[in-house]
Amino acid sequence: MPSALVAGATGFIGTNLVQTLLAAGVTTYGLVRSTSTNRLRVEALDGFRPVPIDSYDTADLASALAAVEVDVVYSVLGSGTSHAEDRWEVLLDGNIRAAADVARFSAGRARRLVHVGTCLEYGAKADPLVEEDVVAPSSPYAVTKAAAQLLVAHLCRSAGLEHVHARLFNTYGHFEGQNRLVPFLLRHLRAGEAAELTAGKHVRDFTFVTDVTAALLKLGSCALGDGHGAFNVCSGQGVSVRQVAETVADVVGFSRDLLRFGARPSQPDEPPYIVGSYSRVHAATGWQPAIALPLGIELMAAEILAAWDRRSDR
Repeated sequence: MPSALVAGATGFIGTNLVQTLLAAGVTTYGLVRSTSTNRLRVEALDGFRPVPIDSYDTADLASALAAVEVDVVYSVLGSGTSHAEDRWEVLLDGNIRAAADVARFSAGRARRLVHVGTCLEYGAKADPLVEEDVVAPSSPYAVTKAAAQLLVAHLCRSAGLEHVHARLFNTYGHFEGQNRLVPFLLRHLRAGEAAELTAGKHVRDFTFVTDVTAALLKLGSCALGDGHGAFNVCSGQGVSVRQVAETVADVVGFSRDLLRFGARPSQPDEPPYIVGSYSRVHAATGWQPAIALPLGIELMAAEILAAWDRRSDR
């Protein structure tokens, strides 16, 4: 039976990945901090094997990763997905130092490392992005993710550890942070409050989280040629932020009049168009996305609204 360890098991991507791995019959370990407010949602999963860790500092990562030997380590740690983490010292530590430590300490403990990056590593382009496109990040978060990719690749090659770099595009779904677009919209629309948004003209590639974790599962075992590779994990479909917001309103049955487009300024470093091609991951694994945006939002909204209703009934 294959085995895997998820570094970052209690996060948005990590929790969904743990569920996907367990459903596929993979013996699944995960790093779990005792202070994590989300640890119960993975510890309750049948078959999950938590690896306790006090922090993601270097010494604690070294000790935790030395305790297991697996086929694949999935590195889904990272910082900067919320504005509260958008400080250089946090980004450098969470995106570069921690990623490098996971790569270093996985050598000799695993056959392959699957490291999760971001589509924001690429430079601006008006066509779908492919893996050969130039890496030219334009924000502190993206710069640190791109730097981590170079460092992790070097460490893996030096140690003889197979390395996959998965660039994720606008992943959404269950367990997503409350500050993110769809949960933000659901919270305001459900309360009958206006949702203040940018003009919504930016085009993005929204990919449902179970599609993403299905791709990561396959990237843990596919043939890699020279043992290394970068892969876009995306839907291949571009939609504007405005279209996403309107779809959320339509799916949950609330008026679009509550969507206040243009009430907020756009971020100055936001590229106008980020859409990917998944041709490489499809060729390597046969993977392709299965959940279209309206269905993904419907599934996500049903779970989030039901969870909020349960809390209000207590």
